[in-house]
Amino acid sequence: MRAVRRKKPIYIELFLVVITVVLSLMWCSTVVLAQQFVNPLDLLMLTRSSYSKVNGYTSTFVKSSIENPSETIYLKFRKPFNLYMKWVKEPHQGREVIYVEGQNNDKVIANPGGLIGKLIRVVKLDPEETRTPDGLYTIKDVGIGNMIDRIVTHTLIAKANNDLKIYFRGETNFSGREAYMIERVLPKKNEYLAHRLVVYVDQENKLPIGVYAYNWKNELVSRYEYRDLKVNPNLDDKDFSLENRSYSFRLL
Repeated sequence: MRAVRRKKPIYIELFLVVITVVLSLMWCSTVVLAQQFVNPLDLLMLTRSSYSKVNGYTSTFVKSSIENPSETIYLKFRKPFNLYMKWVKEPHQGREVIYVEGQNNDKVIANPGGLIGKLIRVVKLDPEETRTPDGLYTIKDVGIGNMIDRIVTHTLIAKANNDLKIYFRGETNFSGREAYMIERVLPKKNEYLAHRLVVYVDQENKLPIGVYAYNWKNELVSRYEYRDLKVNPNLDDKDFSLENRSYSFRLL
């Protein structure tokens, strides 16, 4: 004879439904409360202390501005200021740059890439010759640490002037990484470079991996992304040397 399956009493089924609903509401409430209690200014300041634990990093650095198209650069950085950059997409694909503060007569060493780069392996530049068209930055301003310092400095100036509006916009996925989203809004004054600043902070390493700046017309004026960020990899002197055979500075 076939066994007859007994149905669960209706009150047990109702109890299970109620428990499921309650647990779901508790989880949602926890997420909402967690977002409410994230202080965006504290989170921004945390990026500075997080960077103090960084000795170096590698990343695919993507940048663009209202005047210039997007550039994609493979970047190596080691403190205090050892920098290697290689443009991996057009425009400027194949260009390479090394700058080690205090070495090579404090010159920026560049290979232009392309056909010219095969003929002229080394171009030496003063850091001032790398200044951006807007006059704001040189190669000495590249990197996550400098980006953090600029953001924090202007944020604290705005706070002191009672101009600061800063918001925690929740959690999101940014370039494959779980991130916190912060939005900073400033009034139109000469001392401020942007009206809105959107910052994506990596949840794991607490470093900014994306920064978008908007002007007072709400136009995107600059974008900086640090994709595939690897913190404290094994970098040594050869990573910042003209003698590195994987770079294009040598003739042979």
